[in-house]
Amino acid sequence: MGIFVFAPVLCVIAFFFIKRLLTDREAARLLKADYLARFAVLFFLAIASFFAWWGGWGYGPRYLIVLAVPLVYEGLLRISQFDLSRTVFFIVAGYGVLSAWLAKSTLAYMVPDHFLRSEEYSNTLTSILLPEVRAGRFNSNNVLSELLSTSPGTSSLIWIALFMTATISLAAWHRSMLAPATVPAKKKTPPRRSPKACTKGSF
Repeated sequence: MGIFVFAPVLCVIAFFFIKRLLTDREAARLLKADYLARFAVLFFLAIASFFAWWGGWGYGPRYLIVLAVPLVYEGLLRISQFDLSRTVFFIVAGYGVLSAWLAKSTLAYMVPDHFLRSEEYSNTLTSILLPEVRAGRFNSNNVLSELLSTSPGTSSLIWIALFMTATISLAAWHRSMLAPATVPAKKKTPPRRSPKACTKGSF
């Protein structure tokens, strides 16, 4: 239920971050002056000092979500300069989206503590979320179910379909904005002959 479960892509970011620190001394000096690093350390220590640091019945570290968002955004920008396997990235990011979607669709992110104290608990996805899906217990607190009386299971599928459509559309728009503008080539016109150059033998 930690921050790496909620946003597993941070594991990839942390790997490249540590690798950079071990190979580049200048990176350590820049880290000390980085505004996000200072905020992350202070915010993490403040939450860690709280007796209920996990935030109660929440999927993932509820209080650290505020920290996870800028870390993911800035981290992805910085590791984009490395040769990162697209397959590894999409597997890790896909796992995060899948687990968060299932948590939203079943328990509505509310994971009671007795689940975590159970002897059968080993992993949030396999021990809690997937059994809820197999039992057909989906969350009905969504707009489609409330306003259109759509079944909770169908609403969850519509949500993930809309999410994927929006993500692919934004990625396509972003690529089109970064693509270099193409200037159409001008048609070559034959040079005009001067009237003086026309002689009787020209016709």
